[in-house]
Amino acid sequence: MAIRLTVRDALINRMDDGELRNLYMLLSMRFDKPRATTTHDFSADETISWAVIVQVLKGRGVSNIPPLNVFATSYGIKRCRDALAAMDNFIRSGCGADLTRIEHQAVLRLVFNCMCDYLDQRSRPLAPRTLLDSISMVPTVINRALPGYHASKLLNRVVRIAQAA
Repeated sequence: MAIRLTVRDALINRMDDGELRNLYMLLSMRFDKPRATTTHDFSADETISWAVIVQVLKGRGVSNIPPLNVFATSYGIKRCRDALAAMDNFIRSGCGADLTRIEHQAVLRLVFNCMCDYLDQRSRPLAPRTLLDSISMVPTVINRALPGYHASKLLNRVVRIAQAA
């Protein structure tokens, strides 16, 4: 239950000193101190990975996907960063050294689409949380979808062939 006190109430009702102190404290808390906001500085790679997750999920009919800052706050910033970094490391280890940013995004899209297919087969809900919770399954899923491509560092070749066609 919120107590709504105003300066007018203090003057009309002739509040005692304790009530005036409480009023002053409430007013100073409300107006003098800036509201605490949480901002998280995510790297460009983390932001791009999140954008690809949003694109893939929206392409599959998932709506109401929160921005990365909001999601990371509820999911856990460290968990979110670790999952996105694990995905990034997996892609970089499965591609040659000459990976461009566009190819990186295309490989991310390919991997997340494979993950969504995997989650659909398992009757798990498609959501950013389930995708990031399933990051440990990415090597298995990609090896089933594209046998030997990751080990041979050929994941980006699949994307190049698809772009050329």
